[in-house]
Amino acid sequence: MTSQVREEERSEPAPAAPEESARERLATSVVITYGFLVLPLAFMGALAGMYLLKFSADVLLIAPGTFAAIFTVSKILDGLSDPVVGYLSDRTRAASGRRRPWILASAIPIALAFWAVWNPPTSLHAGALTIWVGLAIVLYYTAYTLAAVPHLALGAELSNDHHERTRVFGSRGIFDVVGILAAAAAVGWMQTSDDPRRVAETIALAFAIVSIAVLSTGVRGIRERTEYRGRGSQTPLRALRDVANNPHARIVLGVVVLEGMSLSLLGAMFPFVTEYLIPDGAVSATYAFTALAVAMVCFPIWFPLARRIGKRGAWLAALTMKSLGFVCVLFARPDTMWLYPVAMALIGGSLSCYFFLPASVKADVIDYDELLTGERKEGSYFAVWNLLQKLAGAAAIALSGFVLQFANYEANAVQSESSIHAMRNLFAGIPLGLHILAILLLLQFRLTAKEHRSIRAELDRRLEHDV
Repeated sequence: MTSQVREEERSEPAPAAPEESARERLATSVVITYGFLVLPLAFMGALAGMYLLKFSADVLLIAPGTFAAIFTVSKILDGLSDPVVGYLSDRTRAASGRRRPWILASAIPIALAFWAVWNPPTSLHAGALTIWVGLAIVLYYTAYTLAAVPHLALGAELSNDHHERTRVFGSRGIFDVVGILAAAAAVGWMQTSDDPRRVAETIALAFAIVSIAVLSTGVRGIRERTEYRGRGSQTPLRALRDVANNPHARIVLGVVVLEGMSLSLLGAMFPFVTEYLIPDGAVSATYAFTALAVAMVCFPIWFPLARRIGKRGAWLAALTMKSLGFVCVLFARPDTMWLYPVAMALIGGSLSCYFFLPASVKADVIDYDELLTGERKEGSYFAVWNLLQKLAGAAAIALSGFVLQFANYEANAVQSESSIHAMRNLFAGIPLGLHILAILLLLQFRLTAKEHRSIRAELDRRLEHDV
C-alpha cells in the first residue's frame, strides 16, 4: 500500500472535470432535511456552551473550578467515543446505510441524558450533586457523538461536487444558527426568571421530546450512496494514522481547534460579560441575538463569496472579521459601550461562515484521502474533528473556571477589578490570539477548487474502471 500511495502522489493529476456537475445537484428537499436534523443538536450544544458553567456556579452553587475539573474529565472520557463511533460508522453495512442507523439509535439516549444534565434532584448536595452532573455530562456528550459524527459524515458523502457540498453544509449551518437562537432565548428566559432551575427543567423536557421527534423521523427522508458501503478503514488505528498523515487535514484540524477553543471561551463567558461588564443590565440573550441575527443575514453573502475567492479565502475573511470583533471588546469601556454591538455584529457576520465552510472544506480533504488510500472514511475524519473540538471546548471551559476562581469570582455579587479583567480577557483577549494563529495556519492550506476537480476526475475514472 505504501508504494502505491507514493506512486499516486508522484503521478500527474487527471484532467480537471467540469466545474459544475448537474448529476451532483441534490434535491432541495434532501438538502433541507439534512440540515434540519442538526436543529436539536445545535440547541442542546449551544445551551450547554452558553449557560451550563454559569448555571452550575450561580444556581447549583458548584464552584467554577470544581465544575471546570469535572467538565474537563467528562470531555476527555467522552472524546474516546468519537473515533470508535466514526470507525464503526464507516464500517456499518446496514441496508439503510452507514450513517442513518446511528442517528436513529441516538434519539432516545441523547434526550434522556440532556434532561438529566439540567435536572439534578434537588435532594442532592455537595459531592453527590457533583457526581450526578459529571455523569450526566459524560452520558449526554457520548449520546451526542452517536448522532453528530454520522450526521457530519453523511453530509460529506451526499455530493462529490466542490460547491454543492457548500450548499449541503450551508443548510446544516442555517439550522445550526436557528438552534442556537432558540438556545439564546432559553438562556434569556433562565437569566430573567425568579426560578431558573424550574425553567431549566421545562426547557430540557421540551427539547428532549423535540430531539426524539426530529432525529427519529427526519433521518428517513435521506438516502445514502451504496458505492461507499464497506469501504471504511480496516482498523481504527490505521484510520487515525491516515488522518494524521493527510497534510491538508492537519491544517484544517489545527484551524478548527484554534477557532473552536476561542468560540467556546466566547460562549462560556457570554453570561458573565453581559451581567458584570455591561452596566445597563442587559442579559446575554440580547447580545447573542444580535450576533446570530447578523449571522442569518450574512449566510447568503458567504456562499457566492466562497465561489468567487475560494473556500480558503472566505474562511480567512471570516477569521479576520471575527478578530476585529474581539478587538472591539478589548477596547470597550463604560463610555464606549457602543463597541459591544459592533463587536457582536462582526462576530455574528463571521459565524455564519464558521457554521458551514470548514465542514465543506473537510469533505474535499476526505476526497484526497480516498485518492491515496482507496477508502471512504468520512466517519473517522469527522470523529477526529469532533474529538479535537471537544478537547478544545473542555480546555476553554476549564480555563474559564480556573481563571475565574483564581481571580476571586463571587457568585451573584459585585465583582472585583481582577475578576472583571479576567472576564474581558477570557471573552476576547485569548480568542483574539487564537484567531491570529488560525489565520497564519490557514494561509498554508493549498487544496484549491482546481486541485479538487483533478482529484475528483481521477476518483471518478477509477470508479468507472471498477464498474
